[in-house]
Amino acid sequence: MLSRGIVFGQGFPTLFLTDNDLKERQPLQRLFPQSRLLLCQFHMLKAVWSWLCDSKHGVSRDDRQEVYMVFKSVLYAPTEMEMSEKFDKLLGLTAFDENERCDQYFQSLWACKEDWASAYRPGLPLRGSNTTNYVEVAFRILKDCVFDRVMAFTLPQMIDFIVTRYAAYMEKRLLDFSSERYCKALLRNMIPKQADIPDSSITTVDAAAGLYTVRSAHSDEVYSVDLAGGYCTCYSGVTGGLCKHASAVLLRADAELSTAYNIVSSEAKAVLFEVATGTPPSQDWLMPLHSIPPTGRQPTSNQDYDSSDTVDYDPTEVTSQRDQRDTADDPGIERLTADEKQGLENLFSRIWKGVQEAPQIFVPACRRMVTNTQKFASTEMGLVSAIYTFGKYTGLPKAKQHRSWTAGSHKRRGVQIGVQPTAVGRRRLTLPGKRKVGAGRPQGIVTARRSHMATHDYTTFGTLPSRKRKAPHNLQECVYRNTGLGQTKHARDC
Repeated sequence: MLSRGIVFGQGFPTLFLTDNDLKERQPLQRLFPQSRLLLCQFHMLKAVWSWLCDSKHGVSRDDRQEVYMVFKSVLYAPTEMEMSEKFDKLLGLTAFDENERCDQYFQSLWACKEDWASAYRPGLPLRGSNTTNYVEVAFRILKDCVFDRVMAFTLPQMIDFIVTRYAAYMEKRLLDFSSERYCKALLRNMIPKQADIPDSSITTVDAAAGLYTVRSAHSDEVYSVDLAGGYCTCYSGVTGGLCKHASAVLLRADAELSTAYNIVSSEAKAVLFEVATGTPPSQDWLMPLHSIPPTGRQPTSNQDYDSSDTVDYDPTEVTSQRDQRDTADDPGIERLTADEKQGLENLFSRIWKGVQEAPQIFVPACRRMVTNTQKFASTEMGLVSAIYTFGKYTGLPKAKQHRSWTAGSHKRRGVQIGVQPTAVGRRRLTLPGKRKVGAGRPQGIVTARRSHMATHDYTTFGTLPSRKRKAPHNLQECVYRNTGLGQTKHARDC
């Protein structure tokens, strides 16, 4: 992961964020001597836990978790003084008195503390990211979406994949982002959020330069926010992350303001659209749908649209317009008959009557219906689909009810959800014929593909795993279980 720096004309990246791979760090240091190389904090903790779990280092199993947690507090210490105090506490543990290797290992880590400690990262353009997660995701997308997990055997083949497939993928992603077709959860750390900071706590220092001061909501401390540079003096925003103070300033100034914080502004979307297509978009191409006037006239620019022209929604007027359209002589439009309209009115009257006469039964049901409507039928097509399936699976049809009680019928009683015609024929069990299954505890039906396995057994003999369980690929779970990450190089690599 490299930070921006070449774009500002300095000729080299400000910093590189990598894991502890000498084959990668040494060439970067040689090619960019003026850049700063940082270590990924996740890989740093992973390497420390792998070293502690290695049996040849002689660290007791009872001391591993304590040493790891104290070193983790050293890594995340906000100041250098606090970090030095916690490191002295680390050296005073009993594990260091009994093991000389442990003391030598952590002394070597302390010698390069500027590369991994959080206390030395304030002011660096990390944008709140201290790990290489973004790089890992980028390579996963490259392997899954571009290469489709197909190994390239020659260099021209790999170049062809990157030039053709990767370019098409990036063009599609840029267009999707500019059209707001992206997962909001992926950008939750980059989108301003509502905070508990009132507008009275925000003071403008220099609006043209984007300088503001924000008073804390829980103390008398005052923080400085620089929108142009993308920094805040608080602990979360000192590395460029979007903290609550910067979010409050952005929401007060303009949520669509293009700054170093906000990457989803209209200006950024227009730039990404131009990068994807090669031509800048028109002025009204990226405008949201709610900005179009209700008269149907599409504005040609942002200046053409005036919020005072918005027509208020009047349900009676819309209803009268709908009635006029219904009375129009248009054979292509389906209309409800008088009996169908009466049926709808009877349905609504039954619901209101039930709410008034039996509220303990109908009120919870109506609440659940409203909740399901907001959750599953929030769109018009979802509402149409819900209307089509209303009451379809709530009762037993009379035709099926009559057949299920006939002699010799083996159909399942109750309402059956429709499936594809060929789905029923593909269902096969190991129990052939139509023999009756005995009562009592269920036997655990086994499919035909695993017919060699036993259905159920009350003993554990013969059901034990045939091999040792694999180590979990999760650092937090390994620390909780006090187990190693594995013996392979991929598991132990830093």
